[in-house]
Amino acid sequence: QKLEGALGVPGAAHGAEIEYALGNLDNQPRYVWTPEDREVSRIFSAYVAQFVKTGNPNGDALPDWPTVHEEKDGLTRQVISTQTHTVHDGAAARQAFLQRILASRRVGDDS
Repeated sequence: QKLEGALGVPGAAHGAEIEYALGNLDNQPRYVWTPEDREVSRIFSAYVAQFVKTGNPNGDALPDWPTVHEEKDGLTRQVISTQTHTVHDGAAARQAFLQRILASRRVGDDS
């Protein structure tokens, strides 16, 4: 049921990762959460709870979340969705390089 004034824009709202991680989508009735949002929240909040309890997000019949490691000039990355899975992020090395460049420019920046 759509509430009056609810936003029907697809995608996650700014800061919504908090509601997803804590399983609190209903605390933001301004948004029209879909069954897919609720499933992603269920998975994500289960990972968070498992990590808080054990230091490892895996468990409770969740899709395996492998330790991040370098692979083929990139990193493994977990995609949390209704079809949660691990992917190879070939842009990770490039992003790390750009972060180092930006950080080096900030050092001693008096502006």
